[in-house]
Amino acid sequence: MKNDAVKLAERLSKLDGKMIELDELVKNIRIEICHLFWQTVGNRKRKDANERNESNVGKS
Repeated sequence: MKNDAVKLAERLSKLDGKMIELDELVKNIRIEICHLFWQTVGNRKRKDANERNESNVGKS
């Protein structure tokens, strides 16, 4: 019985370590998604500004 409790405790400890690794991985994925989102927004704003500038060049 005590041996089973020790084995269970070891398994739980390993699972806890895996959960910490998964939490870190999820955090890094979220950071990367945010980075890519804001990079896309910045690229879109630049593209829109360039299009406005190009359309205004002929009007001057």
